[in-house]
Amino acid sequence: MASKDIPSDRLVTPLSDEVSFLVVDCETTGLEDTARVIQLGIVALDPQGNFEWKFSSLVRGDGSPGSAEAQSVHKISADDLIGAPSFSEVIMPLLQHFQSRVVFAHNSIFDRGKINYELALMGEVSLQIFGCTKNLGEFLGYGRMRLQEGAKFFAIDAGQAHDAGDDASTAASILQIYLQRHPEKFSEYLTSVEN
Repeated sequence: MASKDIPSDRLVTPLSDEVSFLVVDCETTGLEDTARVIQLGIVALDPQGNFEWKFSSLVRGDGSPGSAEAQSVHKISADDLIGAPSFSEVIMPLLQHFQSRVVFAHNSIFDRGKINYELALMGEVSLQIFGCTKNLGEFLGYGRMRLQEGAKFFAIDAGQAHDAGDDASTAASILQIYLQRHPEKFSEYLTSVEN
């Protein structure tokens, strides 16, 4: 693949023994720009792609789980959000991990946008660098598989679809496979992608 065909996410950190990864997934109140994050899932991987830790939490947002259509996808109710922490309470203890690791999401444009919207509401600086396992799959020749398609293709137990913790784990498993099977191309993706 020529460099002009490389996916448009921007990663500038070269693959090395010091680079570790954070894989994230968000469930939100909808697809609009102002949709709120109501569940956040995070999986941390070491530089070799080995599992380090997992975090998942409901997030209060504005107290609404979103439209009936959104609820039919994520299965989170208003009652589930009662007593849930705010986005600030969830993200602030974890922000150093977002700033010190290469962050991936399966559909990074969506997840980065939602996380950055929440950060903007807090008055925090937005996150600019996100890798995308969907785009990485295309770069490596697997195509742009949806998350559940990737799980089926690689025989990964995907857990419950549209649960942020399970989806982050699935995306992390896909990232581990890409890193283990294609370390040189993976490194090329990390160093060559330009925004």
